[in-house]
Amino acid sequence: MTGIRVLVSSIAAVAMAMVGIAATSPGQAVDPPPYTKATPASHDFGIQKVGVASTSFTFLIGNDYGFPIDFTTNSFTGPDAADFKITANSCTSNNFGEFSYCNISVQFTPSSPGPKTATLEVKSQNAPPSPVYYERTMPIPLSGTGALPQLSATPSPLDFGGQPVGTDSVEQILTVANTGDVPLKITSSDVTGPDAGQFQVIYDACGGATLAPADTCEVWYAFSPTSAGTKSAQVDVVSDAEGSPHIVPINATGTVPLVAADPAVDLGDQLVGSTSSPISVTVSNTGGAALEVFETSLAGGDSASFAIASETCTAAKVPAGGACEVNLTFSPATTGTKSADLTIVSDAANSPTLIIPVQGSGITAPAPVVPGPGPTSGSENDPATNALREQSAQTAALPSRIKRKGRTVILPANATTNAGQAITAKVKATPKRSPKGTKTYKVIRAKNGKVVIRTFGYKKLRVKVTVSAPSTTGFAPYAVQASYYKGKRR
Repeated sequence: MTGIRVLVSSIAAVAMAMVGIAATSPGQAVDPPPYTKATPASHDFGIQKVGVASTSFTFLIGNDYGFPIDFTTNSFTGPDAADFKITANSCTSNNFGEFSYCNISVQFTPSSPGPKTATLEVKSQNAPPSPVYYERTMPIPLSGTGALPQLSATPSPLDFGGQPVGTDSVEQILTVANTGDVPLKITSSDVTGPDAGQFQVIYDACGGATLAPADTCEVWYAFSPTSAGTKSAQVDVVSDAEGSPHIVPINATGTVPLVAADPAVDLGDQLVGSTSSPISVTVSNTGGAALEVFETSLAGGDSASFAIASETCTAAKVPAGGACEVNLTFSPATTGTKSADLTIVSDAANSPTLIIPVQGSGITAPAPVVPGPGPTSGSENDPATNALREQSAQTAALPSRIKRKGRTVILPANATTNAGQAITAKVKATPKRSPKGTKTYKVIRAKNGKVVIRTFGYKKLRVKVTVSAPSTTGFAPYAVQASYYKGKRR
């Protein structure tokens, strides 16, 4: 048995010697044997978040040579060698047995976005007592891609529009999405800015959350303005995404009701002891929040001469841009100019107590006229024996309506009565200027007696027209009145 072992050893020694002779013989080239083999031969770590280490990947390294080998060094080369490291290595021993296997584990930690490449070099040589030493480097290609999280927040801006002061808005929902290829970690999504205190987070599913690619979360916000005007605020979404914090502007305005009405109301002339037709006073809400009217009343020295016939304002909520009406009548007990104040009490920010001057004039009725045959022959100048006839307009008739914008003839040229008396016209209109300060009308008079009113589009214009002619022999004075509102004769 001992003899057999000596024989085998001798044969092996001869074979090794022959290899050494062949390798060192002049003029001959001998390829070194493939000492090592890696399984797999390369690896792509795929997409990996920047600064975060990947799971280690293990290569199986085998000695496919029929003799032991020595491992020398295992290292990385290439442009991104620093982004790879060995986390475990059992391929470090000398005299590593033939047809044996060991493991090398590698980890990828990208330092910046973009594709990364490197090579793991596993170096070895044949072990003693080989007479000739062959060094070999086995390259294992490595690759991977560094990526940063990507974030989107919608809608942007977050729009609350107008909200009445002292009330809470409907919630606005901000949706945060991970639009990248690696996990996204969200730290917070707070409201910042000078008016941040007027916004509240109602529900937050994003703060402290980590979103996988394509995942979303929501934050609900409410707006509770404490004052009127545009509010300056924004949402800052803080995360580990590129470009953090992400800014979402906020559009929001605190609104209040504002009241407006005609600056004054003139009910014109009215016979003592009679009541005028109602004249409507329009109360408008020119603000951005609902207007609440608490009270409408009349006050002043002559307030008893006026009355609120009806109204739609008190205890009503007048929406932004809407209006209500107060209908006034005039019942003078005595002659002369009468005045009072119409008071509108509301929650309007600009004028909680709005006072509108109201006036009118009490007049007496002319003596009744009994139509008669007119003067008789020989007694033309004897009023005791002759009743006066009534005069009527022969060449003039008041218009049925007045144009809202344009020219309307009130009295044609050279207008006369059936008694031949020249007719004149008196025109009064209110208001003279609109709430915006623009002129509402102009009366144009010609030398031939023609009277025209030019209007400029103010739809609530009130116009009162009186046409008259003096008495003449046998005829009483002539007078006719007409009132117009919104262009219509009343």
